[in-house]
Amino acid sequence: MNGAKPFTVWRTIELPLALPSYIAGWTLVFMDTIGDFGLPAALATVYRFPTLTYSIYSAIYQSPVRFDMAGVLAFYLVLILVLAMALLLLTLRQSRFDFLNARAVKLEKVKPRYAWLYNIFVTVFLLVSLGIPIGTSAAVSLLKQAGGGLHWDNLTLDHYRELFAGAVGDHRLLGYLEGLYHSLAIAATAAGFSMLIGFVVAYMLTFTESSLSHCFICSLLYRSPYRASF
Repeated sequence: MNGAKPFTVWRTIELPLALPSYIAGWTLVFMDTIGDFGLPAALATVYRFPTLTYSIYSAIYQSPVRFDMAGVLAFYLVLILVLAMALLLLTLRQSRFDFLNARAVKLEKVKPRYAWLYNIFVTVFLLVSLGIPIGTSAAVSLLKQAGGGLHWDNLTLDHYRELFAGAVGDHRLLGYLEGLYHSLAIAATAAGFSMLIGFVVAYMLTFTESSLSHCFICSLLYRSPYRASF
């Protein structure tokens, strides 16, 4: 544009416009992968490759049962998902662009009549939907004994120290911190590959007339959870 080099146009115009979409796609794949249990369970049982979700499962269903460590891992899993969701919402909020022309006018925000009521409802809903899983996991992770009740004498931080010390706990094949690293690495790698594949598919659909375009479109419609109806 205006004599600029292609790389300059891509760096200053095209990339800022497309970056929110890239980050949003990466975040969605990351959240879906890190919370997955099927494939990590298959890998962990056959190749002794612990992941975060399988570590939670093993802490609950393998002897000796460790509800405290399961609470610590579940708390971190929910916290990671909340941070990823916050990144997604922040990215989508900053992805709005407008075209300026001779008829452009400044938009004025219209405040609803009962905005305070809506704010209270949304706040209560968030406290319930986020407070229950996060609060339950945090409470269980801080208990010395699961059946001892929630009081000061039964609270401890030893489970968090054990996790970050790299101890395997009571299970010979279960590495808690190692499973957390594996889950983060798998989720980040899968999200990165999905962005790369999506970029290639979008480029072919937009700038080429390949015979594979129809196959890509059909596969995208089949893969999407929100199937298009014609």
